[in-house]
Amino acid sequence: MMRQTAKEKRRLSSSLFFTILCINLGTLLVLAVLNYQIFYRRYNRTYQDSFVKYNQQVTDLAFDNIDELVTQSMLKIPQLYFSSLNENKPILLPQEESIAGSSQKVRELTEELSKIQKAYPYLDGIDIYYEATQTIVTGFNNVHFPVDDQMKERYLPWYHDYVNGKLEEGFQPKTGVAYAVDHPVLTYIKRISKPRWGGKDIVVAVYVNPQKYGEFIDLKQGRLSILSRDYQLIYESSEDEGVKNGITEEILRYAEQEQMDLRTGVPPFAMKSAENNVVVFHDVSPDTGLMYLYSVNADRFYSSLDHTYRMLLMNFTVFIVFNAIVWVVILCYNHFVYRRRIHAVTEKAGIEIQEGNRGFDASLELLTKEVTSMHETINSSKGILFQNTVRSLIFGKNPEKELEKVKEYLNAEQVCAFLFITENQKQEQISAEMLQEKFQPGQGVYDVLSTTVGKDRTAAFVIFHGEDWEQVRGDFLEKTMSEYPEYRVVSGGICEIQDSGIQKSYNSAQEAARYLYVFTEEQYLPLEQIKIEERKGSGSHQKIFDGFRRGIYSENVLGVKSHLEMLVVSFKTGNYTIDYCMSTLRDLMTLMYQIMQQYQLDMWVVYGYDIREYYKHIPDIDLFYTWCSDVCETMMKNIYEKKQSVDLDVREQILILLEHDEKDLSLDFLAGQLNMRPDAASRVFRQVMGKGYSEYIKEKKMKTAVELLAQDWAVKDIAEQMGYSSAQYFIKVFKEEYGMTPHQYKKTLKQESPEKR
Repeated sequence: MMRQTAKEKRRLSSSLFFTILCINLGTLLVLAVLNYQIFYRRYNRTYQDSFVKYNQQVTDLAFDNIDELVTQSMLKIPQLYFSSLNENKPILLPQEESIAGSSQKVRELTEELSKIQKAYPYLDGIDIYYEATQTIVTGFNNVHFPVDDQMKERYLPWYHDYVNGKLEEGFQPKTGVAYAVDHPVLTYIKRISKPRWGGKDIVVAVYVNPQKYGEFIDLKQGRLSILSRDYQLIYESSEDEGVKNGITEEILRYAEQEQMDLRTGVPPFAMKSAENNVVVFHDVSPDTGLMYLYSVNADRFYSSLDHTYRMLLMNFTVFIVFNAIVWVVILCYNHFVYRRRIHAVTEKAGIEIQEGNRGFDASLELLTKEVTSMHETINSSKGILFQNTVRSLIFGKNPEKELEKVKEYLNAEQVCAFLFITENQKQEQISAEMLQEKFQPGQGVYDVLSTTVGKDRTAAFVIFHGEDWEQVRGDFLEKTMSEYPEYRVVSGGICEIQDSGIQKSYNSAQEAARYLYVFTEEQYLPLEQIKIEERKGSGSHQKIFDGFRRGIYSENVLGVKSHLEMLVVSFKTGNYTIDYCMSTLRDLMTLMYQIMQQYQLDMWVVYGYDIREYYKHIPDIDLFYTWCSDVCETMMKNIYEKKQSVDLDVREQILILLEHDEKDLSLDFLAGQLNMRPDAASRVFRQVMGKGYSEYIKEKKMKTAVELLAQDWAVKDIAEQMGYSSAQYFIKVFKEEYGMTPHQYKKTLKQESPEKR
């Protein structure tokens, strides 16, 4: 009988471990399936959106490079190389006199054109027709002197259609253009006129080989299309195996059907039809108005993403299998260790190790010790469990169930949340357990539930009868604020407990706590004092920002601090929402960052941190004023030192160049004289003159215009003298500057003149 009992106990012991093993493996499997569902089902779309957004950024960068380095060069060439500058004289000479028979002038012309070819490597060719002398230049170095229209047609196959109105000036549509080279090109035609040429102009055709776009974007993996402002197809790359012909027309029809305006910020979209299943990226150049479309076969586009998914699933499977093996090994090991432990415990207890009593008495002994230890742990954790229950009432999805655990505190119907907040990181947080001990249930007209809700705040929920509110609030604040005078206190709204009142009151107290940022003098701030529903969510601080900017530029420290102080006062007295205040401060930080970028100040070198993030951690508006004032002083000091560091020779050079006729003085000309890139010349100009190049030239032109008006010049003559494209545009600029038209300004001068006499 004894041997049979021992066998049954061994079977019981083995079956126990197998049961534990099955439970653990089942739990692992359930967790694996759950994690898979959460990752794959919930985050699959997010990951895919991130993938598309990344490819959109890469494609937009390619579009920008194509537009800036290739397409815009077609616009710049007629403007830069056919203007009335001395260095352009060899190019303009054939329009003003015949160079036939002069090898020296022909050589000078071709040398200048070869410079254009070197400066713009993406050009395929440039054709020039000088109507005054009927001289033709093709390529970059071929000069022709046609004797009849037939020769002219042979060298310039597009000119006949252009002068007859079949082709318009600008970028030419894909069809109907006669190419001057042996392969399709992107063509831009420009007529250049000067009054002194007597109606006979220079007509320039600039060619770009679109295959050069392959240096910026993959033309083998997708199809690139370029459209004009009126949606005419200018260029479409050759067919690839994933995208069929006619894709551009399909995209335009699809966009019209879906009511999408491709010239606005529409994100990349998928389009599926009988012929094509593609993902379409698009962008519009703000300078040329051209639209770029890039169509990629959807299966090919998502292939790398699908590969990533497969790799993740494979890794996930390997992880599950590996963990299952580890669980099995650990449990088997524990099984054998457990058996040895039974032997050791029984021997230590003086129990004879026999077949009939192997280890079970020892198991009961160990179990008894564990249960005793767990009981002691639970008793010592009652305070923590109580706080967790209160937190569940605040943050739980179903707080009604948790109310049963604290029903001894629910002796009334209404609740109001109080938050005790410390803004000193070194200050210790109020102990929720100590606060709870001060208010035992049933000892007064109100009860209190308390818990910690963050590193810097403790929440207390006062439960009371509505008619006793003023007495309850006064008593509670007297008992707490007298003991914790260094803490700031806010209270939320009064809510009914059974209607998720604890959550609602806590959320309103959290919202009220945000307004401590502007209510810097208040130690206790109730929700009703803030009057959130009456606060304005919008406003205008542009005048303050303008004054702040002027103070920075003029290095007026007092002016900057004065406008900062005006901003602080407006926040405290202007009845704005806290979200609007923080949004305005974010705009202020953006303005300061832009000024630093303008003057090329490295904020990390100057301040040691990023001001756009640091200001968010400042606890109130008064400290923000102090901090921002110090930052502005440092910034103005660095701007002053930056200005003083500008090379004196460069400064003198710029001042000499500014004496040049403003009609012909361009930023490119200035950059060329200074041997700088245009962007570098623009920055140096701002450092020297204290204002931007365009702003300076505009002011200079307006001053000259005023002087000419005083001399009774005609508006049309002044516009031409100042280099404006038309008198109407000159009038518009003049009115923006002086608030009146040139004619009105003349009348003002005539009215003032007799008074002076």
